[in-house]
Amino acid sequence: MCDSFRLTTSQRRKCKRDPGMPQVLTEATHIAAAECQHQFRDERWNCSLGTSRIHILNKGNRETAFLFSISSAGLTHAVARACANGHLKRCSCDDSYDSHVTDGSWRWDGCGDNVHYAAKFVRRFLKSRSTSRDIRAEVDKHNSDLGIRVVKSNVKVTCKCHGVSGSCTTKTCWRKMAPFYEIGRKIKRAYDKAVKVRYASRSEGKLPFRSWEIPRNKELVYLEKSPTYCRKSRYSKGTKGRVCKDERSCDKVCCGRGYTTHVRLVRRSCQCEVKWCCAVHCNTCSERKKIHTCK
Repeated sequence: MCDSFRLTTSQRRKCKRDPGMPQVLTEATHIAAAECQHQFRDERWNCSLGTSRIHILNKGNRETAFLFSISSAGLTHAVARACANGHLKRCSCDDSYDSHVTDGSWRWDGCGDNVHYAAKFVRRFLKSRSTSRDIRAEVDKHNSDLGIRVVKSNVKVTCKCHGVSGSCTTKTCWRKMAPFYEIGRKIKRAYDKAVKVRYASRSEGKLPFRSWEIPRNKELVYLEKSPTYCRKSRYSKGTKGRVCKDERSCDKVCCGRGYTTHVRLVRRSCQCEVKWCCAVHCNTCSERKKIHTCK
């Protein structure tokens, strides 16, 4: 299974050390791709799958930055969850005790998402991808690290009550990651505020920076301007024939070419009722829905 992924020799070795890792890589790829497509559903570049994504990964634009960040976040999220679920041999639940969130009525227990192990693993795993120290490698590392940090900074303490007749005399608490759609939303915000960097001279140091400031850890960074994605190219399928949601969205997505509107009859379940004890009966309702398509 590990041989089916686009991995370096070192990454493939790490994958084969644990029989559960191929499934984790599959899950990470799936959640990252799905969230990317959701976040860019109303943009000219809609994170479509295929060779165009590979070409973008070889660039250094804002979309490249997002892909590196969401991919590392997806892998961190998937590894942490797999540890907690017992799907990996080399890690388990995060059961570390946190004295700052406990008092006499709390018990630190349960099976927490092991984000600490996941972050360390992902950083080692991604380090295996490149040993280069040029600016492109530094930018990719910075953006990948941002994805890991977003997952780590969005871990919450979750508790379950215990007591007689629904009371909450004691609570069992554990750490739980935020849902991945929250992670994706925060990385998309970083994309919207992404900073273009330039080469630093030898006297200024190796790190990329904006103007004279080193980019903050909460900023995605990129090296080159993105294409418009309006026309079909190696980087996108273009926006001709794309469905857009409203006038404002269509003006942007359709690149000013205009759009056509037609009405489609859509059927859906409605007026549902629960019948004793276990059956649900629904009517079928029809409604007319406007569909806008880019010219």
